[in-house]
Amino acid sequence: MQTRITGFTPAGTTDSGSLPRPAVWRIVGVQGMVAAAIAMALLFSGMATEARSAFLGGLLAVVPNAIFVSWAFRHGGARQASNVVSDFYIGEALKFVSTILGFALVFIFVMPLSAGWLFATYAAALCVYWVAPSILAGGRG
Repeated sequence: MQTRITGFTPAGTTDSGSLPRPAVWRIVGVQGMVAAAIAMALLFSGMATEARSAFLGGLLAVVPNAIFVSWAFRHGGARQASNVVSDFYIGEALKFVSTILGFALVFIFVMPLSAGWLFATYAAALCVYWVAPSILAGGRG
């Protein structure tokens, strides 16, 4: 009698409900493009302080997420399950600390600063996580 494992997908493939591993990095890239587009639009509008603030807001979203992705997706496969869970927790903690530290450094050292554009671009880059997976998965979500 042969046992069938449901929900199993070989490395490098995906089932209908998930994205392949490289797509995670594409989402971080899309975040960066959204933030850069906002900053460039402000810069070309002659709003240098707002553009710099928007750029920093984008960095505050993208860099911690890149740190998380780098750490959380180091291991893969069922045999590494305990490592994967541990890496997700550590990655999330690193993301949280780097975000707090980043905001603190910006508010201490960057003057003048447009806090509105800083937070708006930060929020726009974070919203990419809600939209990009369905786009990158081909609208299957």
